[in-house]
Amino acid sequence: MKKSGGIHFSIWRRGGGMLLLAAALAPGFPGCSSKGGEPDEPALPALDAAAAEGDSGAAADTGVADISPGGGPDGAGAPDGSISPGNGGTARPPPEMHPEGGLSGEVGGQRFHRAAAEILLDENGRPRRYLITGKDCAESVAPPAARSHYDLQGKAYACSAAGLGLRWTAVRHAPTGALLFWLDVKNTTDRPVRLLRSTPFLMDSRTGGYLPWRGKAADLRAVDNGSNVFADVTASIWTGSAKRDLIASGSPIEVRGDIVSNWNVSLRDRANTGDFLVAGFAGVDEAFQTVGLRKTACPAGDAGCVSAWEMFADAPLLFSGRPISPGEEYQGDVFALLGPERERTVFDALETLADLIRESYSSSREPLVTPERPAATGWNSWTGGGGTGGYGQGINESVMAANLQVMKQEFRNFGFARFQIDDGWQQRTGDWIFDAKKFPRGIQGYVGGVEAAGLKPGIWMAPFLAHPESAIARNAPAAKPVDGVAGAVVPRDTAVLDITSPQTLDFLHFIYSLARRERIDWFKVDFTYFAAFTRFSADIPAMKALRNAYRKIREGAGEDAWLLGIGVMGANIGIMDGMRLTSDNGPRWDASDPNTLLGTPRSFKTTVRTGAKRYFYGNRVWQIDNDLLFFRNSREEGAPPLTFNESRAFLSFLGLSGSVMILGDKLVDLRPEAITAIRKFVPVWHGPGRPLDLFERQYPEKWLLRNQRNGLVFHTLGLINWGDNPDFSTEPPSMAPHSPREWRISAGELGLDPAASYAVHELWNGEARVWNASTAFETTIPTRDCRIYTFRRIESGRPLFLASNRHFTQGFTDFVSENWDPATRIYTLTMDVEGPEEGGVEHLLRYAVHIPDGFRYKSFRLEGMELQFPAFSNQGNLLTIEFYGRKKGRVSFVIQF
Repeated sequence: MKKSGGIHFSIWRRGGGMLLLAAALAPGFPGCSSKGGEPDEPALPALDAAAAEGDSGAAADTGVADISPGGGPDGAGAPDGSISPGNGGTARPPPEMHPEGGLSGEVGGQRFHRAAAEILLDENGRPRRYLITGKDCAESVAPPAARSHYDLQGKAYACSAAGLGLRWTAVRHAPTGALLFWLDVKNTTDRPVRLLRSTPFLMDSRTGGYLPWRGKAADLRAVDNGSNVFADVTASIWTGSAKRDLIASGSPIEVRGDIVSNWNVSLRDRANTGDFLVAGFAGVDEAFQTVGLRKTACPAGDAGCVSAWEMFADAPLLFSGRPISPGEEYQGDVFALLGPERERTVFDALETLADLIRESYSSSREPLVTPERPAATGWNSWTGGGGTGGYGQGINESVMAANLQVMKQEFRNFGFARFQIDDGWQQRTGDWIFDAKKFPRGIQGYVGGVEAAGLKPGIWMAPFLAHPESAIARNAPAAKPVDGVAGAVVPRDTAVLDITSPQTLDFLHFIYSLARRERIDWFKVDFTYFAAFTRFSADIPAMKALRNAYRKIREGAGEDAWLLGIGVMGANIGIMDGMRLTSDNGPRWDASDPNTLLGTPRSFKTTVRTGAKRYFYGNRVWQIDNDLLFFRNSREEGAPPLTFNESRAFLSFLGLSGSVMILGDKLVDLRPEAITAIRKFVPVWHGPGRPLDLFERQYPEKWLLRNQRNGLVFHTLGLINWGDNPDFSTEPPSMAPHSPREWRISAGELGLDPAASYAVHELWNGEARVWNASTAFETTIPTRDCRIYTFRRIESGRPLFLASNRHFTQGFTDFVSENWDPATRIYTLTMDVEGPEEGGVEHLLRYAVHIPDGFRYKSFRLEGMELQFPAFSNQGNLLTIEFYGRKKGRVSFVIQF
């Protein structure tokens, strides 16, 4: 028996080594209560719309106290020494103070005027704002350097308000040219204060602050990262005419802006794609951050302003704020602005923001996934749920054993490494005990079987939920989420554990450490978002509580375990190894209402809509997860059957986006053509690729990957026709129709030399051609289908490797070397080969070699390993080699021309 605090943890075994995990809170433990519900301190009421937005302009009505008396609107708009726009090749200076208060400057040619900062305090139950313009603050040339591993150029401003010491820092991050802002708050009084929100960057009418845009408002395209706090599972494109939706107005906190994005937002001009701005927080600690935009008028005298925008970089502390004790300092979140500095693209800027986020938690800049350190891949027993035709909770030992055999036979040798049991293994939620009726051999039987198959065992848990009859629900601090968003979606017979309770944290550490000792390697940490939107403590912000609970899970599981987080993505940064970017996927092409925000449409296209817009996190902040792959048909009412080409299109999206590959079908029912297709996408390519039409299509269709291996440069272009697709490249936005899609793509878009010629090969149909890059690359893709092309620059007078069908990158995983001896006219191609276990679906390998006009092979021989019946064919400029891979090894093809 192990005791921890007031919880008695029990470990015992029975019946063939079955493991039981259970916990019971000691009744009457001081400071604990089994009573759920609201915190003792009443929550701060939401401000009305006018007060929240500060539209009235009167401090007495809005609760605004300006600590820089000269900080109001001045009507002038333009700062002294306005910087002309442009793509400079050198870093610009850091922001400078306007004579009347507020910081003005630019990032990559994108100007901003008179930015301020702000704190929102709870003063005797009433919210009150304090605006920081910096005008009457003491200036420090050397800002604190603790926030970055690199040099910072800029200033900090020491201010005060309401007895608090405020330090507002505005610096340029020298390596990237990004502008960083943060606001630290120190309580210099003799009493606690309650901070409701910190805003390190704000531009609105109170300071004359605005973001001037050189394009029309209608041409602005904003890609959000989830919206309005609670809609964190749907990312969208917005036009400059967008207005706040109903979800925002119903939030229990103040949400500012007409376009409100969680965590970060990226802006680009439709007509001039070189005009862009990426704005977001470089890390998460205690706040649920939003970036809000609202259209305003260009001030008179600013000739370069065509449209103007207010911006609110808000870091609210849900739900009741955060107390700051006397002498304590609160370190505010870092906000970053990135523009076309150093001629970078908007994709460079998004990826740089992800790098900054990573560096907030780690000094390492190494990719998370490399060829030597592959991404997590495997099978998930939930398989989309029983209602869709998957297993759901209908699993047992025989079901798992049958699918494990298929995993071993068909996929293990190709890079699939994990096998995960999902919901349905436990006796009840909260008491994490293997159900003896379904799994008589318990966890030891499950783990032992998976390891014997050469795979790593994984397990699903919903660690913050508990069945009302579970020991933890009966005895531990728990809350029924009967209010707010969580109350609308959590089943009434489910309790949400109080994750602010030390006893709950001990319980979390215990169950994960125990499972890790039983050699569980992969943990799916699910349904945690309900706790994020449930009020527990008036003194611990919801985001901080969530991150504290995740850290306890990490401590229990250990640093070497692989944790997959589901929901509230910002809370998982720096703790989880993988992150689900989307809501649940399902075996259907589209949802009946693709604009659903809080629902779970469970379709390929709704998954693509959000996952593609969050691509830049991949291999930087997390291994990204765009949820399960399906080849079967859904059993849900109204779901049309999936075609093989539709599933193949979604499979291609997973590969191109760099998502971990988790299979969602019943493996025992997979058809041979599906097995063959799936093998081509493992190991996960350590990209991710870039969605080149991110700002143009709601469901991006054009993906570019660039990489090299052993001196061979790979350019891979993926084109997916999603059918009906909102087209934001037009004004007003239109609809790309459900019909074949014609493409004309320039060499510049692909990063290729327009003066060169390229050999081109397509993965799925084996098409090969020569392309003169001075003309557009043209192709037509059928509706709900895809093509993946690889490009290889032609070198005159010699053969060269063009493509392999082993992997969708067409050579990145298996190419070793090639050599051409012009004296002997001998070409040698060396490749790595692999195949399934005996009895598996045959694995046909095909290699394409581009040869100059007039070349014909005379003879060939094999070196390194024996192959059965290799076939050579030579047609035009294409030499093809085919054979069945049946074992792992390395082979050289020596060809005499």
